[in-house]
Amino acid sequence: MDAWLQAEIEDGYLLKPSAWGRGYATEITKRLLRFAFEETPLAEVVGVIDVDHVASGKALRKAGLSDIGLRRAYATEVRGFRVTRDAWLRQTGLE
Repeated sequence: MDAWLQAEIEDGYLLKPSAWGRGYATEITKRLLRFAFEETPLAEVVGVIDVDHVASGKALRKAGLSDIGLRRAYATEVRGFRVTRDAWLRQTGLE
C-alpha cells in the first residue's frame, strides 16, 4: 500500500509528444507553484515522475523543485521532488 502523507496535495499534467522539449512542462510547473504559494496556505508542493523520465525531472528542477530521491506512489517506485514555500519565495525574490 502506498503511504501518502495526508498533507500532500497532488496535481499533474500530461503533454503529447509533439509538445515535449518546448518548455511547456517547466512553464506549467512554475505557474502551479505561483498559484500554490500566492493563493493558498500550502507550505510545500511535491511532485513525482517515472524513474526513467529524465526530461520530466529536468523540467521540475528548472521550475525550482529539488530531487528528494526515490519513493513509492501509484504502487511503484517513482522519483520525488519538492519545494517549500520559503524556498520558492527565496528563488523568486519575493521573500
